[in-house]
Amino acid sequence: MKTELMRATLAIVLLLSFQLALAALFKWQVPETNRDMIIYMLGQLSGMVTTALVFYFGTSKSSQDKNAVISNMTDNVASSKAGHPQSPSDAQALRNEQGES
Repeated sequence: MKTELMRATLAIVLLLSFQLALAALFKWQVPETNRDMIIYMLGQLSGMVTTALVFYFGTSKSSQDKNAVISNMTDNVASSKAGHPQSPSDAQALRNEQGES
């Protein structure tokens, strides 16, 4: 839960930063000496925003959710099988451990 909150917060901050940077470009003129640096930084910020959006609206988020469900299922199966023999030799081994013959 904590990780999910941090990811969402980071995605929102990136998106707002990109929007503010674009708004600033329309309001103020970029000095010619800083033009290349601003273009480079906006390109990097644009890439980060795209990556965050693809995670939430692409297959990465659903894949992460699927992995969590599978993990819970395997944990449940493993805990339900504990103490329940699956084969005759397992049953004999369990009886031997419990002192029954």
